[in-house]
Amino acid sequence: MNDVAFALAVDLVTVTLAIAVLLRRGRIGHSHPATIYLFFHLMVVTMRLLALTTGAPTLFSGWGSRYSAVDEGEILRAALIADLGLVMVTLGSLKAAADDAALAARRRTRAAAVVRMLSIRKLWWVVALTVPPGVFLLMNFTALPGMEPFVRADSRDWSGSSWVLMPRTWPGLGLLALIYWYGFAWWLVGPMGLYLLLMVYQGVHRFRVVLPILLMVQIYLDRRRMRWPSAKLAAMLGAAVLLFYPLKTIGQLLQQGESSATIVSRSTEIVTNVLGGKAPDQMILDQLASGLTLVDDYGSFHLGKTYLALLTLPVPRPLWEDKPGLADHLDVLSIEKRPMAQWGMVLTYLGEAYVNFGNAGVLLVPALLGYALSRFYFIAYRAPYRSVLRFAYLLTACSLIQVYRDGLVSLVVFTMVNMMPLVFLILLHRKKPRLRARARAVVPPRLVAPAPRIAGTA
Repeated sequence: MNDVAFALAVDLVTVTLAIAVLLRRGRIGHSHPATIYLFFHLMVVTMRLLALTTGAPTLFSGWGSRYSAVDEGEILRAALIADLGLVMVTLGSLKAAADDAALAARRRTRAAAVVRMLSIRKLWWVVALTVPPGVFLLMNFTALPGMEPFVRADSRDWSGSSWVLMPRTWPGLGLLALIYWYGFAWWLVGPMGLYLLLMVYQGVHRFRVVLPILLMVQIYLDRRRMRWPSAKLAAMLGAAVLLFYPLKTIGQLLQQGESSATIVSRSTEIVTNVLGGKAPDQMILDQLASGLTLVDDYGSFHLGKTYLALLTLPVPRPLWEDKPGLADHLDVLSIEKRPMAQWGMVLTYLGEAYVNFGNAGVLLVPALLGYALSRFYFIAYRAPYRSVLRFAYLLTACSLIQVYRDGLVSLVVFTMVNMMPLVFLILLHRKKPRLRARARAVVPPRLVAPAPRIAGTA
């Protein structure tokens, strides 16, 4: 048995045991952080190992002596570390479930808890203040069908600064907030569909399409008290996963005015490569393997310095051209034979933990992350649907795929920064209105009261 086959065997056993114990003891549901983590692990680790056993190339292979290809030993190490991460997330989630059950049992004899509820008036104020400027920037700083090609400005210039371009997503965020309150009414779903199509047309930043879709799925399931998606919805989500891979190419071809036949042909080619395990987006495990080796070759750990860039994140780059970047550690680690930074690669949150704290980070970070996020989940799902807690949790949950993929820094970037208007809405509820609600002993969504129905909504 070669290294990859052994890694696959170990991984399948680990995943099977994790699923079994989480279903039995973890009280997981569709938006539980461990559920999302299992999906991430299956896509990034399990499916990749399956592809490698059938002959898929590894990262940097096929380039001759120009680059140093990732070998089977490195893949084995990365896969075992990923399995260890899954074990630690599972243990953290189980500990959170046990602690929450014990806390709920003690609270049964106490007074009802105070829960802050969303205010529709504040929600509409946030929508009114953020959507109009967002629409203006969306119409003037994005590629639009039938218009001249949009020239992407340098990020060091104000026209290319995130502070100017980020509000382009505010119309979509405003619609998501309204969908959360009113449901999937036609007057919200129609504009949201147009917004997502426009994001696809940009040919960049697929998260601007993926994260809103994930949040809408979670809203849909919560409003219907569904613990898991139906078979039909699961099939649709599977098709959406396949569509994710050619999304950038589709947008770029649309901007170039290519025919629908060409777009379908190129998309089919990409999906075929995905099914064969040969797409670049499927090499995240390889990127982790390469990163682990580069850290060892570097000879020291960063001891948390990768997180310090968050302190300077709010400073516009035009005011500080050389401010620290969120991926500067990759610049330090990358070498000519493995130009990970230049190719825009990721280490995953596990690689980030290893960069900072070595093997101790690989053990502690997944366990603490699994525990903290799971506790947040249980607290949020004990509260009513229209509570600030539930709203805040779903904003976090829809971004967890990016966090697991890109690192803990993304927990701030994809929630507090990219969802700034919705975070502002949460902060507006530091005071009233509040609701006194009895704590629930069991949390899964199917036992939580549904969102109130409003005429004309679904």
